[in-house]
Amino acid sequence: MTWQDIFNILILFPILGTGLWIGHKSNPEAGWLKWSRRLGVLGLFTLIFVLGLKIGSSPRVMGNLKSIGFKGATFAALTTLGSALGGYGVMRKLPGKKQP
Repeated sequence: MTWQDIFNILILFPILGTGLWIGHKSNPEAGWLKWSRRLGVLGLFTLIFVLGLKIGSSPRVMGNLKSIGFKGATFAALTTLGSALGGYGVMRKLPGKKQP
């Protein structure tokens, strides 16, 4: 970890905290929240696109795509299954309406 990484982290946490505080203090029916959600989705799609550009431009990754793809798909499937089973188990233990 470089000093630049540490600096970026130290800047990101106050920005995140400020957003959390403003969101907590805001009126839930505020009209700007609709736009903030749309902006968040747009930002997420932009980040995913840039990640794809970064991965696609790496010859090392593209050369090992077959083995990385299989391992990645296996990891994604198993973590999704584990999360679903964990969520199901938690929902069964919580009081209230029981899920079938």
